[in-house]
Amino acid sequence: MKLNNSFRVYDYIQYDKVEIKGFEMNLHYHPHQLHNLHLEQSYSFLQIKNNDDEYGLAMVPANSVKTNILFDFNEYERLVKYKLDYFSLFHIYKFSQEDFAEYEELTESYNLINLQLGLKFNDKLLCSIGLNNLFNKEYSPHTSRIRSVAGGVPNPGRSFNINLKYEF
Repeated sequence: MKLNNSFRVYDYIQYDKVEIKGFEMNLHYHPHQLHNLHLEQSYSFLQIKNNDDEYGLAMVPANSVKTNILFDFNEYERLVKYKLDYFSLFHIYKFSQEDFAEYEELTESYNLINLQLGLKFNDKLLCSIGLNNLFNKEYSPHTSRIRSVAGGVPNPGRSFNINLKYEF
């Protein structure tokens, strides 16, 4: 890396001896007594070994575990009359990324929790209300190209969203 008028200029090189291993595993489970409860979990694993250099490769995503718990209200008449469709709790855990390129930095592990409530006004008009990053965690994914700019630019904190969908 060189500095050109205080901007970083990278000199990229091609490696010959790199090993890439990985897998993704998904599980979707419905308990027998509560068939409208959806439990979903996925695990993403990626390991890269650079045999040409002491450093790893750039922009390799950290391993992650994602869990989604969704409860579908459509079988409960008492709740459907209030237009409730579903409730979802989504958890993301990203492991720390300690295998990085020469000019990258370690990325700490982090947890995110998102909530979503679905409403169904009729067969054509749907709405969802969501809360992302419930605990307002400051984080920056390892694959972010702006995490080292100006001391680090984190991803957005807690945010709310409303989605309306009309099917024609």
